[in-house]
Order: sequence, then C-alpha cells, then structure tokens
Amino acid sequence: TPKNPYERNIFGASAGGPIRKDKTFWFANYEGNRFITTLTNVSSVPNAAFRTGRFDAIDPVSGASVPIDVSTATAANNGVGLAPDPTIQKILALYHLPNGPAIDNATGQYFFPSSDRFTSDNFTVKIDHHIGEKNTLSGRYSFVRYNDPNQGSANFLPPNLGAVATSQRVQSLSLDWTSTLLPNLVNDFRIGGNRTNFPFSCTGTSVFDSFGPLDPYGRGTDYLLTDGFGAGPSNFGCTALGDLNKEARYTGTYHILDGITWVKGTHTLKFGWEGRDIYSNSYDNFGSRTTVSFAPEYQFGAGVLQGLDNNPGIQNDPILNDEVAMLLGFVTTQSQSQFFDSKGVRNASDLRGFRQKEMGLYAQDAWKVRPNLTFNYGVRWEYYGVPFEAHNNFSNLFADASGQAPFAFTTVGPGTRPAWNNEYLNFEPRVGFAWDPFKNGKTSIRGAYGIFHDRVYGNLFENARANPPFQQAFTNYAFASLTGLAAPTTVPTSATVNNVDPITIAGSVYPDLFDPNLHSPYSQNWNFGIERQLTDTLQLEVNYVGVRGLRLFREVDGNPPQPGLVKSLEAYCKDPSNAFGCVDSANDSTLIGSLLYLGQEYGLLPYNAVNNNAFTPGAAMNKSIAKSYYNGLQVNLTQR
Repeated sequence: TPKNPYERNIFGASAGGPIRKDKTFWFANYEGNRFITTLTNVSSVPNAAFRTGRFDAIDPVSGASVPIDVSTATAANNGVGLAPDPTIQKILALYHLPNGPAIDNATGQYFFPSSDRFTSDNFTVKIDHHIGEKNTLSGRYSFVRYNDPNQGSANFLPPNLGAVATSQRVQSLSLDWTSTLLPNLVNDFRIGGNRTNFPFSCTGTSVFDSFGPLDPYGRGTDYLLTDGFGAGPSNFGCTALGDLNKEARYTGTYHILDGITWVKGTHTLKFGWEGRDIYSNSYDNFGSRTTVSFAPEYQFGAGVLQGLDNNPGIQNDPILNDEVAMLLGFVTTQSQSQFFDSKGVRNASDLRGFRQKEMGLYAQDAWKVRPNLTFNYGVRWEYYGVPFEAHNNFSNLFADASGQAPFAFTTVGPGTRPAWNNEYLNFEPRVGFAWDPFKNGKTSIRGAYGIFHDRVYGNLFENARANPPFQQAFTNYAFASLTGLAAPTTVPTSATVNNVDPITIAGSVYPDLFDPNLHSPYSQNWNFGIERQLTDTLQLEVNYVGVRGLRLFREVDGNPPQPGLVKSLEAYCKDPSNAFGCVDSANDSTLIGSLLYLGQEYGLLPYNAVNNNAFTPGAAMNKSIAKSYYNGLQVNLTQR
C-alpha cells in the first residue's frame, strides 16, 4: 500500500561579524521550512441512484428493499410537489460517486487525498553599536512568514474546494540604548513594537457563488446539505471557516520603557516604568454568507415522503426525509448574519478597531545584608486600561440580564463609559531571600513571595462584537423551493432586545456580557527551596511552590432558569392530569434545555422557567469570581 507523502525540509543559515572594528557588529539568521503532508480525507457523497430520484431504500423494520420514486413533482412518494431541484442537481454533479462503503440509503463514503503544503520563513537581524565607552545602541528586527493553502486539510472535495487558506506575517522591531551614567549608575531605554497579520480565507467561493443570488456585498450562499442528524452529503460551501469568505486579525503592541540600576554600598536598586499601546483591527464575519438548510424532520418533525404506509420505517425515517428534502431543494431555513455600525448603517463586515492602554511602574532593591545573605524586596504598580473600540462600535448591558424584558444595550467606548470600571490600585509587592548558612557555597536556602496581575484582552473582549445593535440575524423559514429563492433583505437593527415573537419564536440573542465590576485577575506566588551540593558531581534541589489565583475569569449564565419557577413547574408537571401534558420524572422531563425558555411558546408549559426569553438559551456573563490553588513539591537530583 503506498504511503501518503510526508516530507519535511528544514534549512537555514546564520552569519555575523564586524561592520566597524570594535564599534559595530551584526548578526543575521534565517530558517526555512517546506512541509508536504498528504492525508486521506473522507466526505459523504450521494450515490448514483439517489441523484435520479429513483432509488431503493432498506426498511429498518422489515429489512426489505423498497423502491422510492421522487423523480418528478407528481411521483408516488413525493409529498411536497417539487421535482429534484436543478440547482441541487448542478451542485451534486460536482460530488464524486462513492468509492467506499454505503452510509445510508442515499449516501456513501468518498475517500480522496488532501494535500497540505506548508511553508514558513524566519529571518532575524541584530546590530550592536558602541558609542564611546559608556553607551551601547542595539537594534533587532525579525520577520516571520507562514503560508498554508489547506490548513488542517479542511477541503471536502478535491482539489481544495472548501479549504481554509492562510498567509500570515509577524514582524517585530526593537531598539535598546544602554548608558553608563556613572560607574554605579546604568540607564536602559527601550522602544519597540510588533505587528501580526493573521488572515484566513475560504477556497472555492467563486464556485459556491455561481449557484444562487448574491447579497449586496457580492457574497453567495452556503448549502447545508447535511442535516442536524449528521445525514446527507457533505455541506457545500465555506462551512469549515464558519460560513464566511474571509476573516482576519491585524494586531500589534508598541512599547516604551526605561529602567535605572543604581548600586550603592550593599544595595542594588532598580527603578523604572513601562508603557504599552495595544491594537487589534479584526473581523470575524461568522455567518456573513447566506446559508440554506433542508431539514424539515430535524428542525420541525415534518416529513416529505408519502405513499409508504406499508413501510412506516421508511416513511417516518427522519434521515431519509431530510435527504429527500435536500434533493428536491425544499428549503426550510434561510439565514444570514448582518453587521451594523454605531449609526445603524449596514456594513460588509464586523470590522472592529480594538485598543488598550497599559502602564507599569516598579522599584526594587537587592540588599546584601551579609556576604551569605541577600534580601530582595520591591513593589510594582500595573494599570490595565479597559479595552475599547475606536469608533464606538461596541456595547454592553448594564441591567440584570435575568430580569424582565425589554433590555437596552449601551454603547461603550471613547466619549461614553467603559465596558467595565477601570482599576488603579493594582499594586504588586514582592519579597525574597537567598541564604548560604554554612558560607561555603555548597548550600542555598531560598524563598520568595509576589503578586502578579494579568490583562484582559483577546477573544474574551472581541467576541462581544456581535452584541446589539451591531449584529442582527436574518431568518426566513422558507418552506419553499430553492429555485427562485431571493437573497436576504436587510433587517432593521436596534439596541433594544425584547422577548421572542410568540408566533415565529424569533428575536432572541445570546450576548457576551461583562460585569461592570470586572477586575484584573491576579495570582499570589510563593516558593521555598533548598539546594545542596552533595559531592563534586552530585547536586540535590528540593522546592515547594505554591500559587493562588484570585479574581479569575469565569463565564456564567446571565439569564439562568429561576429556582422558584423551576420548583413550581416541577410540582405542576408531576401531576399526570395537568392541562399541558408536561412530565417530570426520573425517566422523562419536559423541563430541559430550551424548553425552560420557550416551553410556554411551544404550548408545552403553562409558563417559562425564566423571567425573560430575550436571551435564549441564556447569556454569557463574564465575571472575575473564580479561584485556583496549586501546591507542588519539586525534587531535582543532578549528576554532572
């Protein structure tokens, strides 16, 4: 059996030398990687008979083979009056026939090679220049390039249809000026920055977009041929990337710092400050491509087959019904995510410009009390500014999400209020000691304690970009033919969210919220250890290490079922004669999942277990309420 190609080519070079003798020096390094990996992918594809609308199905009850005919709008087993859809036929023509075992009555497995050709280049150059005897200027630049046309081998059809491609770039530049002001006084000034380009794109959009209408921004449709049961052909579109053409994050940090080291007698004192300016210009665009689904059984419990009363195992087969609905182009749901700015104008993407300001000050001293005893003590102050969106395209909810609807989201950012309160009291005391009790250099007893804060940034904050009014969902329960289905229209947007529409059960959101009293997480770190040289070649080290994390981030449900309402519904549903027919027993219960939020609308409960269903199923509330503990014993025995 031939093996899948697996090649790894790694190469590089480094060089350095003087530019001016005893004055200026340079060093450069390069490393390249060329990796080729071919995996065997598997997709679900329709078999030849199913594509025609005339095929045999195995009755799961009797085991008999039963002929099925949905090949025309009036065929015996066609319950929706639609002929096999011409658009679906064109799409399925791109799918190969199965070359592996059958999956069910309609589909089989198709195995194909998926090639991943990864390349990267890493280049670094450093220059050091001596300015007289007391000043040294250093500069460092690094460049990293990363390309992968099929990351993770996500393509569903050869050669690369549906693949996720990326072409990334990382750059950093830093300058360091060290000055010896006095024999015992040294200043170190640094300035620098880094930038990261992190894009991902979907391969095959021109093919996908050729089968249906485009939205105002030129985006086509993704066809969810696989239903919620996991049955049907593999989805056709950019589903591996989240139903979008492209997403990207362009991030960077600019920093400046200055530190002074002063040796005075038995003290080595250090003072300094640091400032950081952080940005992230990014867009996710999840769901920006229109999606259509063909799942009447999975979504609504409604079948499309008829005339099979003698074979109820086939007529009531939810998988086969959804697969036939797909073949007929019977659209149950059409949906799309739409994006808006702070003025209520629809935009092509959810591009956001996130910013954060940070600052730190410190002072510390290493005091050599005796030749064999040193104390370290100091304090650092950290300021982590609340992240914000540069154009006020961001919001938070400052009301109790578990209360009564409606809810009004508040725009946060420059000129308004922050998403949560800034903190100015993040002080971090630190102490430590090192002691040689026998003064012979063979034993060291050490201990330390310190507090360290962490920042709030990245996805924790950026994932809330979809909060109202900046993203809305277009949803059309079409129950209509794919042919002639129009592109989604622009939906109105509002910062106010109300309970769901009792008829369509639409209108709820699942927001990312932040506690207005969110705090920066921090840890208390401590250690105590003994190191002993047992012989000239044998060394023993024993350390106890402890860490206590406080104010750690935790996501909780901002709109959980209310205990009092749940308790009363339990009592109501335990009554077998209740008017709604709900149950609550050890083997079955109506009081589960989304029914706690929508049971009343579905006619299954007399009332819901929540005060509102504007946020269904709940709301992601970010709080700083978690704690952690770590205690460890570390033993190292080193033989030289």
